[in-house]
Amino acid sequence: MKLLNIGYENEELPYEISRLVGRRANLLTAVCHEILQILPSNKTKVNADYIRQAANSSEIYAKITMSWGNLVDNADEAQLDRMIIFMCIKSKEQLNKKDIQQALKKYDYKYTFLQLEYALIRLEIAYIIKKDLDNNRYHFCVPLFVKLLKEMPLEEMLELEMIEYRRRNKIAAKM
Repeated sequence: MKLLNIGYENEELPYEISRLVGRRANLLTAVCHEILQILPSNKTKVNADYIRQAANSSEIYAKITMSWGNLVDNADEAQLDRMIIFMCIKSKEQLNKKDIQQALKKYDYKYTFLQLEYALIRLEIAYIIKKDLDNNRYHFCVPLFVKLLKEMPLEEMLELEMIEYRRRNKIAAKM
């Protein structure tokens, strides 16, 4: 932004952008691009309203939603990833592995120890969740991602995931 002679009304605003996108370079770049699209050509100062508009744009939501639903080609593994994300977002607090296991058990979702381990690792590598080493609990890395998920009908999405899970297991049992 400096190279374009664009500043911020408040010196904390660039840090707020960084916090919103979880310090993900691709999302940071995308939000800055959106700000430039929104900012009138006669303005040289970015304010909190421009940041809010950019962060809530359909372009940013598209970038966020494209990044988490299918981290792998295997349908079972991708579904376990989504189930973990839904369990974590439904919870009012950060979850540890045991909490996640109990939540999956509540839905009668079957998985192996290694499947869960690999799913948690995948979600960490994708920078969706991060394990807090002090308390062994997982939290989301990108606040905008959390905002997006909280706007979704989670119960309905979980039910759709379970319908698909049962369908795939019924087909597998017939083979």
